[in-house]
Amino acid sequence: MFSFHKQERLNNKKRINKLFRSGKFFSQEPFQIYWLETKQEKNIIELLVSVPKKNIKFAVNRNIIKRMVKEAYRLNKKALQEQVNREKKSFSVAIIYMNNKIPSYLYVEKKIKLILERFTTII
Repeated sequence: MFSFHKQERLNNKKRINKLFRSGKFFSQEPFQIYWLETKQEKNIIELLVSVPKKNIKFAVNRNIIKRMVKEAYRLNKKALQEQVNREKKSFSVAIIYMNNKIPSYLYVEKKIKLILERFTTII
């Protein structure tokens, strides 16, 4: 359960465009979350993590933030995954970091927990 497999990553350009074009979104400072229910055989959540170059200039720092978000998601996704399995649904989700400072891991984990709780109640 504490893994983040390749099949859980959103990397299909058509799905990404559809997610941003017709998906729903909400904000939880400092993140914006876009989500869209998809039609797939498996009950899975595909995740895209983005840190805009406009906010964080150096790639090293963007990668650090992305790693923190993925790790926090990986460790706290259990309740959300169980809800998705019960509902027999699949989702594409994008988490975008919108601040211009590098956060601590504890701050990121706290915010990701709030995001996952909120998303669990939405679906």
